[in-house]
Amino acid sequence: EHLGSAKIVKGYATENQSFTFFHKMVKKVSDLNIQYLVNQAKIRAIFEPVTVILLCIGLYVALNYFKVDTALLVVLLFIFYRLSPKITLIQQNYHKALTSIPAVNALQALEEEAASFREQFENKSKINSFSKGIIFDNVSFSYNTDDNNVLKNINISIPYGKTIALVGESGAGKSTAADLIMGLLLPSAGRIHIDDLEINDINMTYWRSLIGYVTQDTILFHESIRANLLWANPEATEEDIADVLKISAADSFVNSLPEGLDTITGDRGVRLSGGQRQRLALARALLRKPKLLILDEATSSLDADSENRIQEAVETLHGSITILIITHRLATVRNADFIYTMRQGEVVESGTWGELTENTSGYFYSLCSLQGLAKR
Repeated sequence: EHLGSAKIVKGYATENQSFTFFHKMVKKVSDLNIQYLVNQAKIRAIFEPVTVILLCIGLYVALNYFKVDTALLVVLLFIFYRLSPKITLIQQNYHKALTSIPAVNALQALEEEAASFREQFENKSKINSFSKGIIFDNVSFSYNTDDNNVLKNINISIPYGKTIALVGESGAGKSTAADLIMGLLLPSAGRIHIDDLEINDINMTYWRSLIGYVTQDTILFHESIRANLLWANPEATEEDIADVLKISAADSFVNSLPEGLDTITGDRGVRLSGGQRQRLALARALLRKPKLLILDEATSSLDADSENRIQEAVETLHGSITILIITHRLATVRNADFIYTMRQGEVVESGTWGELTENTSGYFYSLCSLQGLAKR
C-alpha cells in the first residue's frame, strides 16, 4: 500500500514514516524466518545425538544380551544408515506442514465464504432483450437484518430509450440503486421489474450483458488501448471501435498518439489524463452495444472541459439507448427526460428539470442553489 501510494507519500513528506513501517514489516518477517530456522536447527541438534545414543545402546544390547550375529548387525546398520536421512526428511516435512496449517485453514475458510455467496442462476429466465423499462416498486434495501435501510420504499420508473437521472448528495443511496439494477444486490423488500420479469427470476449473466457501466474510478489494464476496449467485446471490429471512439469524443486524442490504438495505457491507465481515461471507459461501455448505459458519477472527478465532452457524447446517444445518470453534479442532468432526487435513501422529489427548478421550496432547488444553478 505504501509503495503503491508513493505520490501521496511524497506529497505529505512522510517518506520516513513509510520507510519505518516498511522496515518494521521486513524485520518482522526476517525475525520469523530466523526463528523458524533456529527451531529447525534445534530439532536436528537434539534428534541426531539422541539417534546415535539409541543406536549405541541398541548395539550394546544386541551384542551382549541377544548375541546377534555380527554380519546381520552390519546389514541392519547399513539399512538404518540409508533410512536415517529419510526419517529426518519426514520430520522436517512434518514441521513444514505444521507451519502451513494456518494458511491452509484461512484459504479453506475463504473458499467456503466465496461458495456461500456464489450466484445461483439455475432455472432463471434468460433475458436476451430489453424493450420496456425498469420499475422499482416500493424497494427497500439493507446490508444487514436491522432496520437501518440504505433505501426506503423507493418507486422509480426508467422507461426504455429515456435518459433518467438519480441525483442527491453523497450517501443518498444512488449507487446502491444502480447495484440493485445490475443484480449485484437484491432488494430486502419490494420488487424490481425488468420489462415483465422480476429481477429475482432473471439470469444475471444475460441481463448484465445488456448493460454498459461507467464509474468514477476508471479501471484500465496495463495493455494497449485496443486491448482495453476489446475486453468489453472481443468480437468487435475495427469499424466498431472507430464508431465508439467518435461517439465518446475520444477519437481525436487516440489518433494523436504516436502508436494510436496500440498505445500502452500503463498501470490503471496512468499514462493518460483523467478525462482521456473516462472517455475510453465510455467508449468501452458503448462497444458492448448496451441496451442500458449506467453512468455512476462518471464525470465527478473531471475538469470542466472533459466533463463537457463526456456530456456531449452522452447527449448524442439520447433516445437510442436507455441511460441512467447517477450524479451529485446537477449541471450534467439538465437534458435528462426525468430526474429523481434522493435524500437519505428516499426519493423526495421527481420531475423534469423545469418542474423541479420551479419549486423554489424543494430540495432539488436548494441543491441547485448550492451549485449556483438556481433560477434568479
